[in-house]
Amino acid sequence: MPQAMGGFQEIKFWSCNDCVTKNEKSTLTEILNEIRLLRTEQSEIIKSLNLCHEKIDDCNSSLRKQEAVLCEHLNRIDVLENKTVTLQKKNEVLKKEINDLQQYSRINCVELIGVPETPNENVLTTVQAVGVAVNFNITPNMIDTCHRLKINNDTNTSKKIIVKFVRRCDKEEFLRLRKVKRNLKVQDLIGEVGKHTASNNFIYINECLTSFNRQLFSQARKFKNEHNKFSVQNDDETQHEDICPYG
Repeated sequence: MPQAMGGFQEIKFWSCNDCVTKNEKSTLTEILNEIRLLRTEQSEIIKSLNLCHEKIDDCNSSLRKQEAVLCEHLNRIDVLENKTVTLQKKNEVLKKEINDLQQYSRINCVELIGVPETPNENVLTTVQAVGVAVNFNITPNMIDTCHRLKINNDTNTSKKIIVKFVRRCDKEEFLRLRKVKRNLKVQDLIGEVGKHTASNNFIYINECLTSFNRQLFSQARKFKNEHNKFSVQNDDETQHEDICPYG
């Protein structure tokens, strides 16, 4: 008979021995199958982990190689930077030497700016006319060469005249007398040069400077004007005061 438990009756189902044995075998088989499946999955997981470790080792090896290559390139960059600094210093020295040589080649030269051109011009005659205007007698044997520049940056003015004296002392005397004359104009020129123009512009007589020195002089002139300095000088102590149109 069913026994009462807490007010309820516990019902027990009866099974024959064959059924009980069959159910137990079935449950055991399922458990074994699950265990085999878990082992298979575990084996696959282990393989995956091992593969991941291999990949990580490969990555670490690649990183170490890349670090070595990077260090090598960084060292090369340092070497190249040092070489670049050295070459830049040498380049500055060479540029200065070239500029000094170019300026020295102009040591006997002057520029005449604002001198009008005449038809069938004889440049030497024009230069001599400028010399007369500043009370300096220029003879042909004083001049090594003189010519107008082929390129004129300002189309509204005459081309510059470059005059190279044979002797430096003649060039310096020419510049000295130009300072005495001060306001030299086109109408001060005699002969054909003064007749063929109605212009009365200023004529400038300057040291013939290299492009670099001209820029440097322009900056010095700007500094002079901003700081009320009286004059700007070359290395040879030639003053440029207000006789130069540069800047």
